[in-house]
Amino acid sequence: MTHRPIRRRAPLAAAALLSALFAGPALAGYDEGSTAANITESCKDFTISDAGVLGATCNKSGGTNATTLDLDSYIGVDSYGHLTWSGTNYSDECENEYLSYNSTTDSLYLAIECFKYQHGGRTRVYTDIKLNGKIKNSSGSLAKN
Repeated sequence: MTHRPIRRRAPLAAAALLSALFAGPALAGYDEGSTAANITESCKDFTISDAGVLGATCNKSGGTNATTLDLDSYIGVDSYGHLTWSGTNYSDECENEYLSYNSTTDSLYLAIECFKYQHGGRTRVYTDIKLNGKIKNSSGSLAKN
């Protein structure tokens, strides 16, 4: 089963609920003793700010560490309004971001509404991007892979 992009805008109450879920219990793949690079295996309590800062509590040797990573420095928006790892400053073109978890693949996604500019107007595009594999736990700190 593959992760499907967001098709409709989540109401603000739903977005708040999703944020609360990520700030609560760990994700299904989380292992309390793991210091693996896989963020869903070795980090928990994920948050995302409007400015594109990913937060988490990640395992490290001898304990845990509250850590952040500015995703805006690594993720951009292509000409179709989709998130891409080959750009920067996605938060300038997007809004209503939240985190999405796919339990089948144990993968964390950044889901958001971005804009595609065409023919003198702009169209809202619902898009997401997988964070696993590109973001890692490096000795208790989130880092770009």
